[in-house]
Amino acid sequence: MSRQRRLWSSSTVSRLADARVTTASSTDRRRVLWLTAEGVSLTGDNIFYVALSWTVVDAHGAGSLAWVLTAGALPRGLLMLLGGAVVDRVGPLRLAVLSDISRALVLGAITAAVWVLGTPLALLVALAAVFGVADALYYPASGALPSLLVPASHVVRVQNVRNLLSRTGLVVGPIVGGLLVSRTGPELPFLADAATFLLCAVALAACRPAAGLGVAPAAKPTPPEKGDSTSLLDELRGGFSYITHRPALATPLLAAALFEFAINGVINVGYPAIAASSGWGSAGFGFLSAGMGVGAGVSALLLSIVPRLAVAHRVYIAAAAAAAAALITVAHAGNVATAAAASAILGVAAGAVAGVIFPLLQHGTDRNHIGRVMSMFYFLTAGLAPLSLAAIAAIINAADPPVGLTCAAAAAVGAGLVGYLGSRPTIGRHEAAAATERPSKTTSAHR
Repeated sequence: MSRQRRLWSSSTVSRLADARVTTASSTDRRRVLWLTAEGVSLTGDNIFYVALSWTVVDAHGAGSLAWVLTAGALPRGLLMLLGGAVVDRVGPLRLAVLSDISRALVLGAITAAVWVLGTPLALLVALAAVFGVADALYYPASGALPSLLVPASHVVRVQNVRNLLSRTGLVVGPIVGGLLVSRTGPELPFLADAATFLLCAVALAACRPAAGLGVAPAAKPTPPEKGDSTSLLDELRGGFSYITHRPALATPLLAAALFEFAINGVINVGYPAIAASSGWGSAGFGFLSAGMGVGAGVSALLLSIVPRLAVAHRVYIAAAAAAAAALITVAHAGNVATAAAASAILGVAAGAVAGVIFPLLQHGTDRNHIGRVMSMFYFLTAGLAPLSLAAIAAIINAADPPVGLTCAAAAAVGAGLVGYLGSRPTIGRHEAAAATERPSKTTSAHR
């Protein structure tokens, strides 16, 4: 039996019920506050990771960076699904705020230790491991927030604004982080990231009264029996069962995993390999990566302005065709300009898929399971990313980079077909309209 999930804490139940009567203007102010803080925090994350990576390489060599990255990736991947069960038990808003505060405190403590001890490898590995655990909790909590903080008619737009902010942070953060760490060492970048966590925590705390605006219909919970001791593992199994019995959730999750498998390895392994084999060097690799980021940003901006374009089955098939064409073009491009333009098209396709799948998961999941569904999404995309890296690396080593990118193109086509065939009969052509027409309401899941 799954325990009821609290949005904040048991002492705020009556206030959450009153939160249903909020004005449109106050909702807009909360949304702007939250999104602004989210954008600043995403930029801070990129400042931190650049500073951490450079500090490790500068102090201990490039080989040591693998240990640090592994220390962060392992707990994130292993604990991601369990983190979703924690989110559904504790509440996404509460957990997101606590995670932000705890990460700010950890960064403050690590900064003090670096000031006194320098940058021993063990300290940096420990920092990465702590952040890996925090990410396993924060990712599903953060993924659940749009359905709790904005009305149904705004989820597609808000999610794509978040995607756009993420792309902006990916451009601005590394530049700022690189400048700061080169001039001051890691202390100032670490403190800057800690400040963004505190800002985000304050903004989320201010959004508490808007938590009754969730869009997903909540299943009526069964009151817990006396002495009920449902474990997190039981709730995790319940989440698996919930997803597998709902094609409207299973299809976008599977499509996301397949698209990510096709594209992630290309970005991180295929692009450097194709740039090196074509003689474009590190600058060419930078242009390919920048093209990808620009394309994804354009896609997020377009969907945030015209959310009715987010029709799943159409996006799946169009994105698959565009991604396949872009990958083959990059594989056989005669110059870096053509390859960068094709990479931008790949970014548009990847951004469109992400911009559609997130709202589908938000609308199709009841509030008692949103944490576990979002943790499954992050597990299938971020947690299993090493598999796609290993797969394309093996193909490139056995053949050459163009063969690897061509195989990725075939995988993208397969992902699009799976998404198209799975979404059309269960969701149909009207999911975008449903997203704008379904009324917002607070249900018994909040009590």
